[in-house]
Amino acid sequence: MKLSDKFHEMLGGHETDVAVRRQVADMVISAADSPERDGLLALIYHEGIGVSSDLAASLEYAGRAVSRGDGLGCFLLGYMYETGEAGAGHGEDDAVHYYERCAGLDSRWQTQAIFRLSDCCHDAFTNAGNADESIRRQLFKWTELAAGRDPKKYAARLGRLYEKGIGCVEDKEKAVDCYEDAYSHGDPSGASSLAELLEHCLADNPDMSAAERIECEHHIKALKEMSDSMYKEALRDDDFH
Repeated sequence: MKLSDKFHEMLGGHETDVAVRRQVADMVISAADSPERDGLLALIYHEGIGVSSDLAASLEYAGRAVSRGDGLGCFLLGYMYETGEAGAGHGEDDAVHYYERCAGLDSRWQTQAIFRLSDCCHDAFTNAGNADESIRRQLFKWTELAAGRDPKKYAARLGRLYEKGIGCVEDKEKAVDCYEDAYSHGDPSGASSLAELLEHCLADNPDMSAAERIECEHHIKALKEMSDSMYKEALRDDDFH
């Protein structure tokens, strides 16, 4: 069994158990030298898993892991650059660089890196206002990949990119597919975004037949009711937990 698999198997369900955390840390520390061990050492020192938190040690091991092609090391270094933990002079561009390296490696952290890349590019696009085309293309690229892995969180975002032609050719039909994918997986914004798209369609097509207009209006109403119901259910779940 790989060291990382054993790490997650031992820790899973026991994240707050001090004794288990110490056993996990001892296992990693005593393991044979490898890129995987460097990445896990970076993680345990970053999170204080069975050891005292030590950001300097985490950065050192993450750097070693990166130089040896370890996905966890790349992800952690990207995260520490993104959060500012890596120190002054580093920022989101550095984070994106290491997240991209992680996304290109076959590891359990690949998917998380893709999610962070979509989020980082979305933040850059939002903050830049009229973002340049390279940011728009990167936003589309990583959001398309993220939506394939977690449609509940990312399909509606991808739909908005298709709807507006951001980083891609404008395609309302693909936007509709994405919104439907989003709400079918539990994201209420998928339903509300589709309702808004259909409202624009009504406004842009004054010559639509009366029958088509009525059908579209009924669909919009149903989508809004669905979205409201899903939001309320999510709030009840949050209150319950």
